[in-house]
Amino acid sequence: MANATTGSDSLQNLKIKTRASESDMEKVTHTAGEMIGSMASDLADSATTYVRASGDFVKDNPARGIAIAAAAGLVAGSILTLAMRRRH
Repeated sequence: MANATTGSDSLQNLKIKTRASESDMEKVTHTAGEMIGSMASDLADSATTYVRASGDFVKDNPARGIAIAAAAGLVAGSILTLAMRRRH
């Protein structure tokens, strides 16, 4: 009978530890979610700031904006051309 009690106690201890682990895991995932959400919000704010600054630059310097866009397109096209040539 002592073995049955010991086995029951062990099972009860395992259940308690499992519940505590689940609770700890919930706290960790909640905290991680909050941190990721904060980082995503900061990234969105930074992106919005850069988009506004870029828009203002283009409005103030339309010719330079077009030249920069053309240069970026030329570079991107060249890179894609090189990548496609190496592929075949």
